[in-house]
Amino acid sequence: MKYIVFEDVKTGLKIPVVFPDHVTHSTIKIEGAKPISAGFCLVGTEEIVSIGNGKSESLNLSSAVGDRELIIAVLCNAGMYAFMGFNPINLLNKNNMTLEQIIKQSQGEKHVYPDVFSDKCGLDIILPEDKLHAVRSWGYTKGNSKRRATLEITTFRGVSFNAIHYYGKIKIQGVNMEVDGKPGHGRMVFDDNIPLAHYIYYLKLTRPLTKEEIAEDPECWGDYYNEGDLTNCFETIEDVITLAKEVFRHRFTGEWEFYVESPYSRYDGVFDINV
Repeated sequence: MKYIVFEDVKTGLKIPVVFPDHVTHSTIKIEGAKPISAGFCLVGTEEIVSIGNGKSESLNLSSAVGDRELIIAVLCNAGMYAFMGFNPINLLNKNNMTLEQIIKQSQGEKHVYPDVFSDKCGLDIILPEDKLHAVRSWGYTKGNSKRRATLEITTFRGVSFNAIHYYGKIKIQGVNMEVDGKPGHGRMVFDDNIPLAHYIYYLKLTRPLTKEEIAEDPECWGDYYNEGDLTNCFETIEDVITLAKEVFRHRFTGEWEFYVESPYSRYDGVFDINV
């Protein structure tokens, strides 16, 4: 199939249009809107939508970042907010986010963690009463030579009816608590008062709600949330990735390697936080 993303010249509202392959891109027009990207797409079962290679020769336009999410929003019958000022690259400008904001939007689900994770955090823990001391949980294989933090992205799109959101959490390699005098013999610690003694740390990613989306879907948000309240529901996968980059840049110091795990193979693997 083919598609065009139009932009309303007055409001900036994005208007995706999907149509059959036999129709020429340039014949599709919307009064008061201009085409800003165009290309080819495939509606499937796993990812719902895949953006193909190639460009629109008749419009001289190529696909753009975010086109896939806009088309999915149409198929899922998403509200108008999904198409308002959509620009995943600029949704979280790193120059506008303070460390305080980044920390607030990446809190532990059950535990309070330090504001900044050094690559040696937790290794100074000693529990003399339990005869335990912390050692590294990484570095034993070539594939995990550095301490790792992994962005885990999940979604119910394509599984649950009308599901449109993405969710993100960061899984951080913790430490092994080794028995004193017995190298290689460890014991799990579940004391919530010393979360850095745990084998895995988790941060849940959240974002502030806007008054526009609350007004657009009062049934979902109106009675429970106010503008600025945090939610773990993200409109696009790029929103999750953009925030995760800020968390990795500002809350992690030292020798770390960052990874992504998601339902879509195109995002999986080593995560370059400088892109």
